[in-house]
Amino acid sequence: MVFEGELKGKTIEGIDLFDLDDKGRVTQLKVMLRPFRVYASFAIEIGERLGKSNLTMKLLKLLLR
Repeated sequence: MVFEGELKGKTIEGIDLFDLDDKGRVTQLKVMLRPFRVYASFAIEIGERLGKSNLTMKLLKLLLR
C-alpha cells in the first residue's frame, strides 16, 4: 500500500508491505518512509510520544540540525 501524508508541514511518502498467512491474516508489517529528514522527524515524534529517550533519538536530532 502506497501512502502520502504530512508531518510538521513537510510531505512524507511511504509504502506498507504486508506478509499474509494462508488465511489472509497479516503476519508481518513493514513500513518504509521517505525522505530521510521527514522519516527522522517521524521517528523522533513517535519516540517522544512513547516516552523514549535514547542514543538513537539523540543522533536523529543531531542529523536534523
